[in-house]
Amino acid sequence: MKEAVLTCLDPLELVKDSLTHTFGTSLDTACERYFEGAKRNDKEERRFSKETRKHENIKKRGKVPEWEVIPASYIDVQAAREDIRALILEVAEHFEAQVQSNRSVDFSKRTLDIIDYLKENAQASVAKLTKAVAKEKAIKLMESVGIDNPRVRFRQYPFEFSGGMRQRIVIAIALTADPDILICDEPTTALDVTI
Repeated sequence: MKEAVLTCLDPLELVKDSLTHTFGTSLDTACERYFEGAKRNDKEERRFSKETRKHENIKKRGKVPEWEVIPASYIDVQAAREDIRALILEVAEHFEAQVQSNRSVDFSKRTLDIIDYLKENAQASVAKLTKAVAKEKAIKLMESVGIDNPRVRFRQYPFEFSGGMRQRIVIAIALTADPDILICDEPTTALDVTI
């Protein structure tokens, strides 16, 4: 029986950066913990027997309990904690090694370089518009995302818009850059704009 179960199980492999940890099948360990834990976990056994007596007493009085007795936990919690602790220490050591190897990198300078690069490219794609042209484009975009009376709405404050209309405004703002593609994965509820 155990061999049949083992052939169906795949090992779990976690990969983070360059650290890989493979969890093999833990069927033997789980069976050992189940049966050893049943003997060792006195606190859970006491809780289980107390709740069982209480449940039976309610039944004897002719009432139907609205709750079920949860069986005693048969997992050796201390052994599980030791496994988790060992894995955390291994990950922490790996992280510490990564931090030590990256000490020579000046992240502040790299961040500033990326910001400068983005500024240059963003400025290259922005078209210079007059105020009148920008207003007409904004009104046209408001109309395209389904806002009624865009000329009137153009002069209103954000607090005068409903939540759905604010979503439409944000989409109109995204469309001002004339994107080739716009992905709307509905990060907020009730996104009802048809583009």
